[in-house]
Amino acid sequence: MREPLFKGYERKYAWPEQVENKENFPFGVPTQYCERVKELVNPNDRIIGQNPAAIEEMYKKTHGNFAPGEQKAREYKWDLDVTKHRFGYGEKPQINGAAISLH
Repeated sequence: MREPLFKGYERKYAWPEQVENKENFPFGVPTQYCERVKELVNPNDRIIGQNPAAIEEMYKKTHGNFAPGEQKAREYKWDLDVTKHRFGYGEKPQINGAAISLH
């Protein structure tokens, strides 16, 4: 069945009687207080200023929001000193390596 042009389709639902009286039928849950969506999506400085370090750490974890040039600390549990250990293949440096290769 096609819907009519230029007007809404009347589907003839069988609504209960209490729904038919729209002035006396509340739909949904009433709000306790009015809170703007803007405050929920983009909180103001008053909320952020309470503990900025904790909020910054939260955004690093949830959004990957690191400062430019900041090294990521993934908090791996390794049995080595990550400040001194280097991954990959490494050779000991040779003194006069070019001279040794020519002779």
